[in-house]
Amino acid sequence: MLAVLSAFCGADRSLGVTELAQRLGMNKNMVHRALTTLAADGYVVRDPGGARYQLGYRVLVLRGDADEFDIRALCRPALEELHGLTGESVFLSIIVGRSSSESGINPKSRSADCRPESSPGGKSSSNL
Repeated sequence: MLAVLSAFCGADRSLGVTELAQRLGMNKNMVHRALTTLAADGYVVRDPGGARYQLGYRVLVLRGDADEFDIRALCRPALEELHGLTGESVFLSIIVGRSSSESGINPKSRSADCRPESSPGGKSSSNL
């Protein structure tokens, strides 16, 4: 399973079952089972086309305690830069399964707090 996860290191952002099996010298059934297990835990996700896999959100917490990992703090500089370049509201959305978490920078908001806002579909969002 770790060999399958490690295969995503490098330039290739998405890989298919057949490609992974060839690279790793494994049969496709073993690769598919490993991907299914990794996907169930969020370490890989299917790409929008559904035929290939890419790294999932859970690999981000491998470096430390999941409770201390703050994706908003990590992404904030890039969001602020994008807001500065465009003058538009900028949002970070993380879609996990059928729900999402959303954070953003709204030029109409004068403070840089993280107040929850309601958004369509009952999803929560917060301004950065």
